[in-house]
Amino acid sequence: LDEADEMLAARGWLPQVKAALAEIREDRQLLMLSATWPEEAETVARDLSGSELMRVRVDPAVPPIPQSVRLFPGSDGEDAIAARRDAFLKWLRTELAEEEAVLVLCKNGAIARGLAFDEEVAEAAGGGPNGK
Repeated sequence: LDEADEMLAARGWLPQVKAALAEIREDRQLLMLSATWPEEAETVARDLSGSELMRVRVDPAVPPIPQSVRLFPGSDGEDAIAARRDAFLKWLRTELAEEEAVLVLCKNGAIARGLAFDEEVAEAAGGGPNGK
């Protein structure tokens, strides 16, 4: 369970989690992952895992990682896709710092594949032969 603290919260998905666990084998392995772990999650995790609960904690805590979202909106059609690609390239070249990473979400697989195999995009993102 990723984001287990939210999944195990009484106001969250706990009934669905319990229902799913009731349908699988008792000798299962259950991994619960979370960046935060409130007492409520600890209590429920103990109830679900019994004496087999093992906690692994990263210490010191990982510092917050700044994140931002950039949208490249437009209409459909080849011209609009090309315009968004150009705006994305400009952003990569002018604003993406060398130590930063980027995650790109696309409307469909065809657009994603087009960007993934675009050498100009790869180079601008630091992954080409002359990358950062």
